[in-house]
Amino acid sequence: MSNAGETLDLDGVAALFGAEPETVAQYARTGELPGTRIGKGWIFLREDALAFLRQRIARDTAVRRAAHAKTDRATEQDGSPAKQKPVGVLLDHRPRRRRTELPALPAITSHTTSP
Repeated sequence: MSNAGETLDLDGVAALFGAEPETVAQYARTGELPGTRIGKGWIFLREDALAFLRQRIARDTAVRRAAHAKTDRATEQDGSPAKQKPVGVLLDHRPRRRRTELPALPAITSHTTSP
């Protein structure tokens, strides 16, 4: 049996994408994600949802590669490293202080007075 005709509802596509249902609904309303409304709910073909996801992954990957290639070209042109945003912040490591023991206190003797 082929999965080509399998249909998904809004929640099913959201689970497939790992996204919120409202995000999927926005893509469907704008026409980016092929689907149709049956009554009050959206219906999608699984293969259309996967094709949409493949297209988005390819586009976003191309954008990242172009940005990376741009920083590489900038480095090659002037010979200096390209300015990049910091990835993280290094913090000064301070050793933990050991707790010192409390000084021994003198014993308290009770002073009772006789009546």
